[in-house]
Amino acid sequence: MHEWVKDYQRITNEIDVLDYHIKQGINISTDCAKQAIVDELNLMLNETNKTLIKKEDQLLALKEISTMFTDIDHEVFVRKHIKNQTTKVISHDLGISKSHIDKINTANLNTLEFYSEFK
Repeated sequence: MHEWVKDYQRITNEIDVLDYHIKQGINISTDCAKQAIVDELNLMLNETNKTLIKKEDQLLALKEISTMFTDIDHEVFVRKHIKNQTTKVISHDLGISKSHIDKINTANLNTLEFYSEFK
């Protein structure tokens, strides 16, 4: 009978050790899963930051470009290329002929093309 008690204690100790290792394995895999989620979120955050920086750069470039033009040229540029208005609407609102708006727009585009070659 004494032998039976020793075997029982040995087996229960082995079971406890195995349970401990299983729980540690679960904790490790849980930690790995958490880390994978954190890594994925960090990657998404970095991509979002890159996109935000790109958009801010585009906005600054647009502001810089729009300051190249003055008065009526500036107004036509903003309405045509930022507000996406047609030349007909612009000419009606500003009281200038459509052909004159087209000439201003063409001159603006030529200026932009010339500017982009040196940038």
